[in-house]
Amino acid sequence: MLTVKNLVKYYGEDLVLGGVSLTVDFGEKVGLVGVNGAGKSTLLKIIAGIEKADDGKIETGKTGTIGFLRQEFSLVEEAQLVEDYITASNIPSQNLYKVDIILDGLDFPQPLRNSRISDLSGGQKSKLLLALALLDGEDILLLDEPTNNLDLDAIMWLENYLIGTTTPMIIVSHDRRFLNKITTKILEIDEATRKIKEYAGNYDFYHEMKRLELEHSISAYEQYQTKVASLEADIRQKKQWAMKGQRYIPKDNDKFDKGFMRDRSKSLTKSAKSLERKIGQLEKVDRPDLKQPLKIEIDETKIKGSTLIRLTDLVCGYNDGFQTKPITFDCQFGERVVILGKNGTGKSTLIKTISGEIPQLSGDISIGTGIRIGYISQDTKMDTEKTVSEYLLGDDRDKTTVFTVMKRFNFPYENRNKLYRDLSPGERTRVMLARFALNGVNTLLLDEPTNHLDIEALEALEELLTSFSGSVILASHDRSLIEKIHPTKQVEM
Repeated sequence: MLTVKNLVKYYGEDLVLGGVSLTVDFGEKVGLVGVNGAGKSTLLKIIAGIEKADDGKIETGKTGTIGFLRQEFSLVEEAQLVEDYITASNIPSQNLYKVDIILDGLDFPQPLRNSRISDLSGGQKSKLLLALALLDGEDILLLDEPTNNLDLDAIMWLENYLIGTTTPMIIVSHDRRFLNKITTKILEIDEATRKIKEYAGNYDFYHEMKRLELEHSISAYEQYQTKVASLEADIRQKKQWAMKGQRYIPKDNDKFDKGFMRDRSKSLTKSAKSLERKIGQLEKVDRPDLKQPLKIEIDETKIKGSTLIRLTDLVCGYNDGFQTKPITFDCQFGERVVILGKNGTGKSTLIKTISGEIPQLSGDISIGTGIRIGYISQDTKMDTEKTVSEYLLGDDRDKTTVFTVMKRFNFPYENRNKLYRDLSPGERTRVMLARFALNGVNTLLLDEPTNHLDIEALEALEELLTSFSGSVILASHDRSLIEKIHPTKQVEM
């Protein structure tokens, strides 16, 4: 069991967690949701003991053994051998027998344990991090985006494994199907208050309750505004009548008539004041926060020249390491090509080769002169001291245009001086998409682009890929995303 009481966390002057309280009971599987930057990963890190809170209290089970799934390895960790990393991990002794069971279940073969972590594919790295989190979790599991980079077989194994365990857990995930299958409760970090709101049931139930809450808030606000407007109109009319009575001059200076109008004026004034007090006594209903949904827009550049991408007997990989078999396919302008396959089959290697990040080993790759590529890799880490605005500005861009695009991609003006390296993985993806908008790319080359995105950004990306008139070449395990973009071609690795 886990109990968190009034947890507060600041980064500088920025409030990240504003008095968070929650409980996770034995056997409960809790989904934690909220926009990128709401503090989901920070909350998990504090519970795991990786970061410290400024205030509040955390109580865990008897042993205090927590399995925490991080989103990525550090650069130092990636230099280690897999076997050494596993040996150095503090796996509880009673779970050591499960090492092979979990690694085999996730399809992490024995030969890979002699590899350096840096030589693993993105999916294989994710499987290693996930296996160690599952092995560490004795009292509670804290899983931050557990399906990132996993192939479908591994996702299905993980779903069954988590359903079958009674270990309480908190899961942060953008995978709506995964949350629906696993979770029994949803906790939302409110963007405004930075406190927790609790919803019973899975993600679909939470989503429906949020819709009904918003409808109710809008209806209550409109009723309040209508009532206030009606009372204010009545007040104005009574004051006008009262003023007219005060100014009334009777014919023949009739004192009775004058007194009647004066008394009537006083009564109207008194009635108007009573109505004003009534407005003040009404329970105020604030205007609902009708936040504009994130909309990712890229106006692709129209360039003269060929817009065909053609691969002919293309072999990708490394001279002294992994190599694909020959690959042949065309991508006509406007097509949506989805690259499928298990982890380690070369999906990322193929995309890196198309992007020009690594050279081809043999065969031919032809990219039309009219193609302008926007590429997002699985790993968006970058060793740079640039701020968000500096990264987007480039050499000669207008600052006003950059700040306008930042706002469109949910980066407030106040974040312009935030360092790129300090961004969360999801924020880094949004920054790169913002750069595509500034560059006017007409071809998107995306390797697991939904990794680390919050659900709002994921839905905006789905909308972009559906409406984008340029070409899309995509490697993804996200079942909902693939269905929604209606791929014109599938390449099975």
